[in-house]
Amino acid sequence: MAGEVIDVGAPEIGGYRANSPRESMWAALTEMHSMLWVYERLGFRGLRFPRRLSAEERDRYIREVSDYCRLFPHDEADLPASMADLQALYKKYDHLFGVTKTLSIIPETGDDFHELWKSSIQKNYHPSQRKVKRQLFFQEGLFKLIAMSAVSSKTRRNSGVTPRREKMILAARFAMMPLIWLLQRGPIERYFLRMMWGPDAVDLVRSARRLHADAKRARKHSARQARYA
Repeated sequence: MAGEVIDVGAPEIGGYRANSPRESMWAALTEMHSMLWVYERLGFRGLRFPRRLSAEERDRYIREVSDYCRLFPHDEADLPASMADLQALYKKYDHLFGVTKTLSIIPETGDDFHELWKSSIQKNYHPSQRKVKRQLFFQEGLFKLIAMSAVSSKTRRNSGVTPRREKMILAARFAMMPLIWLLQRGPIERYFLRMMWGPDAVDLVRSARRLHADAKRARKHSARQARYA
């Protein structure tokens, strides 16, 4: 995917190239950092409440994220080796983040993409879309609200969330903790995974968890052997 203009109101940012080092690296970094926030603030461990990882664990995670970034076009000098490096990177590229009134304007026509999208759905509505509407209710409504409560305050501001709306989002997170726990129970989790990403997603998550459990057992076995050696 490529385009000559990202924001008609800020032409100095330049164009977009999905396979360029800047775009692909930031797509991976922001995606994986958001996953860390969601895990730390919403991920239950059985009956134990979500908690922040240790500083050492967070730095190790960022190093592993950088290894992931190396699978795509990237700028090696920018890849972070710690959480402090990532924070410094955010400051360096702060001018690229944020939301503007012109960001969703299509350069060729001047139309607002979001308004055009909504209008198109309404004009072409068909009963077969009801299932998709149900999915969008969860994806753009409930789940988006929960996810926005997990990210940083600056991320919410950059997404256009007002201070008043932010307070409502944070209050909703605490109120919905029982629901958040329930959504992570096996059958319910698999239902929504199938709804939003299909059966392959269920298989991938199951496989990843199995590999993770095998790796943990292997580490424990190696640690025991080292103690008795």
